[in-house]
Amino acid sequence: MHQITRDIKMKANEIGFDLVGICEAEELDDYKHYQRWIEKGFHGEMDYLPRRTAHRKSPKTLMESAKTVISCALNYYHPTVEGDFDHGMISNYARNLDYHKIMSNMLKELADFIQKQNKEALVKYYCDTGPILEKAYSQQSGIGWIGKNTCVINQKIGSWIFLGEILCSLPLNPDPPAKNYCGTCRLCIDICPTEAIVAPYQLDSRKCISYLTIELRDTIPIDLRKDMGHHLFGCDLCQSVCPWNRNPPESPMDTFYPRQDIRNRSLEEWLDLDEEGFRSIFKQNPVKRTKWMGFMRNVIVVAGNSRDHKLIGKLEGLYNLNNTLLSEHLDWAIDRLESSK
Repeated sequence: MHQITRDIKMKANEIGFDLVGICEAEELDDYKHYQRWIEKGFHGEMDYLPRRTAHRKSPKTLMESAKTVISCALNYYHPTVEGDFDHGMISNYARNLDYHKIMSNMLKELADFIQKQNKEALVKYYCDTGPILEKAYSQQSGIGWIGKNTCVINQKIGSWIFLGEILCSLPLNPDPPAKNYCGTCRLCIDICPTEAIVAPYQLDSRKCISYLTIELRDTIPIDLRKDMGHHLFGCDLCQSVCPWNRNPPESPMDTFYPRQDIRNRSLEEWLDLDEEGFRSIFKQNPVKRTKWMGFMRNVIVVAGNSRDHKLIGKLEGLYNLNNTLLSEHLDWAIDRLESSK
């Protein structure tokens, strides 16, 4: 299987993947860690996670014939230019096209190649779409280690990567697992404003700004709103401070380059955004996951943290929407701005 393994890796690089690694499709100790994480309630309101916990035990529960897992990683990093997103931060991964479709197409191309090379091969691919412990298998296949911030970190390109997997019935040659190089560093733990990294390698999603601004559909807890700062969608603080991201290579893919129509938009403009405008701007962008109501909730909180008293009139105008969720956050934001005069 040495030749087909080499051919698969060469094809993966040709398609555009920055990293590719292979491991056996076996149960990992990480499954027990995942179970404990769920039991502690650290998944918050992401109810889809505990529903399929058993499926994550082994790749063989997803494809009985699976012998290997092919892990692929794609660099999406583009630096934030000075002045961009000053009024409202959108996470680096969500500044242009949604990666799911892009990466799924790339994985499909690689899966098709495998089956053309070996007609008896069975394959199944995932890109953040199936119940597979993708970080654990990325580490096992040598892509990178799981850092204290729970992101996968590669020595050469850091942690600004998307992950995808192909389950394969061929007994390909595995790579050695990635070694952990976090050492005694705790920069990611210390920088988190909400203290969401409750211990090294343990993230309480309920406190995480990414969870609060993306996954949480309800009211953002009052005690966490100030610490959201200017984050509209997601948060990159624990990655930005990581020493392994000190000089990350820029992605060659323009599809991840920050779009001009969102990078310099002011809070006044975001507060004027109606539902139709939201759908138009974020039609093929990850931000659409929050839906308009969730995004406006985030905008209101960021406005409250801005100390820009000129926004009070804009905020008061949003009461006309007669929305209970937004009104509760409007009360908080206006009160915070008025008390800072």
